[in-house]
Amino acid sequence: MKKHAFFLLCMVLSSCCKMPNFVGKTYIQPKNWQSELTFLSDSTVSYHREYGWGVPKQEGFAKWEVIDNKHIRLTSDYTHQNIPIDVTESKSPVDSLQFILMDKVYPDITIWLCVGDEKYKFNGQQLAVPLQNIYDFQSFNLVANANTDKYAPLLNNDQIRTAIYTVRDTGNNLFKITLPLSDSPWIDVFYYQELNYVLKIKKCKGFPKWKNPPLWNRHLE
Repeated sequence: MKKHAFFLLCMVLSSCCKMPNFVGKTYIQPKNWQSELTFLSDSTVSYHREYGWGVPKQEGFAKWEVIDNKHIRLTSDYTHQNIPIDVTESKSPVDSLQFILMDKVYPDITIWLCVGDEKYKFNGQQLAVPLQNIYDFQSFNLVANANTDKYAPLLNNDQIRTAIYTVRDTGNNLFKITLPLSDSPWIDVFYYQELNYVLKIKKCKGFPKWKNPPLWNRHLE
């Protein structure tokens, strides 16, 4: 009878360990420079890693899923070569294509609009391109460079590219552009780090164990 009760107790304790609740929690990995993983309710995880005051950091977002009671998989949809953009289209009475960056752009960051093989440089947060300069305007993307004389080697990426945006209505000529990955996109986006890892869950405690977080300066490796 005692053996039977002990067996049932073990089964109950074992079942408690199968599916830890990660949502809303932040786990700090103190080794190899402190990194943080915050598990969000929409099945995504926010990643932050700081190397110390005034030196490199990383920012990232990924999907997370439980593989089994011992492992979690982190998977990023984006790299620093296809950062997503949100675009609001409308019509303006001016005789040109108007592009407005809705997020702050610092002087040490240079941004170009890319349409096919042509590139047009933003003047701060705005750009106007005469209609006759662009034939068959259907899509565009952005390329941004940080001033390496000021930032290098502190950035995770010296250059980023956005995903290609396809125009919904070719009759529109005003495009307001936002980068949704960060509160300060044109700074933090250069610290963006894609995540494709499997994390081990520490038995019964629900702590994900990450032995080898990504190194900074991926572009120099």
